[in-house]
Amino acid sequence: MRIFIAIPLPEEIKAHLLSLQQKLSSSYTAPKIGDSRPYNPKGYLQNPKSPWRPSKEEHMHLTLQFLGDEATLHQTERIKEKMREISSSASPFQIECTNVGAFPNAKNARVLWVGAKGEGLVQLAKKVREECAKEGFSEGKPFSAHLTFARSKFSQDASKFLEETNKTPLSLSWIANSFCLMQSDEILGGHEHNLLEKFELKK
Repeated sequence: MRIFIAIPLPEEIKAHLLSLQQKLSSSYTAPKIGDSRPYNPKGYLQNPKSPWRPSKEEHMHLTLQFLGDEATLHQTERIKEKMREISSSASPFQIECTNVGAFPNAKNARVLWVGAKGEGLVQLAKKVREECAKEGFSEGKPFSAHLTFARSKFSQDASKFLEETNKTPLSLSWIANSFCLMQSDEILGGHEHNLLEKFELKK
């Protein structure tokens, strides 16, 4: 079972990520009228000349911990119990969007994202990852809060796009009042995400 723990995004944050996708797509030579062009979930054209694959709106989230591809049903139930304990003693908190960046770097980008920060976010991620580690899941790479909006199969030079985009500072934030345990299932043409349980921050 492929599962992960994430914070859901409000509509206004998703809308900004979608606008970044549009800006990214328009930075490549546009196709001629009449060409066969795919549409993303919001209906705007996905430029086939762009090497970037935009994240689907329903897949947008802030990952706290990826738990791997082989979680057992027993492990999943234990994680649910631990996450309920965490949520019962945690309060809603503010998350602030920062800059637009790339993994592994701007010159050899494979993933484009919007950064995120917040004291409450760091604290929640720390608790989640510690409890998951106690259940035998690796913490993996150090926590890096980000919202992915595009991926590329091959490395791309995104330095110009990032430079232009970051000229306008982001002034976006939201209050996180829940997090979720999600399951990712393979389907024809990709993955679909299914909610296993939602944990409200109740304190």
